[in-house]
Amino acid sequence: PQLRPPDSVTKVPSQGTLRRYGLDVRSWLAILEEQGGVCAICKRVPNSGSWVTDHEHVAKWKKMLPERRRLYVRGIICHWCNSHVVGRFVTLEKSRNATKYLEAYNKRRPKDVEKKTRSKPR
Repeated sequence: PQLRPPDSVTKVPSQGTLRRYGLDVRSWLAILEEQGGVCAICKRVPNSGSWVTDHEHVAKWKKMLPERRRLYVRGIICHWCNSHVVGRFVTLEKSRNATKYLEAYNKRRPKDVEKKTRSKPR
């Protein structure tokens, strides 16, 4: 079957951008489809339709062949999650530490305080 963007808003990256990550349109769309057509982190579709091809920041990235770079693509995420959640130099260990930190607070927070949840800006 032919892969298509999951909605009319989704903007597929340019050929140059795709090449930079060792991807083509079909493989990029397959990653997005595997994620359910949403950001791998917040599970939303950005209103802008623009996505970030998230990758691990590794040594000698610029010198790698695109086929090798493909191995470091983690997924496709929205700009907000790229800059506010994973950003540069976020590791699995730091992410786990942040989760533990938030869970510890959640256990000790006063139960009579109303939880306020705020939707992230779009």
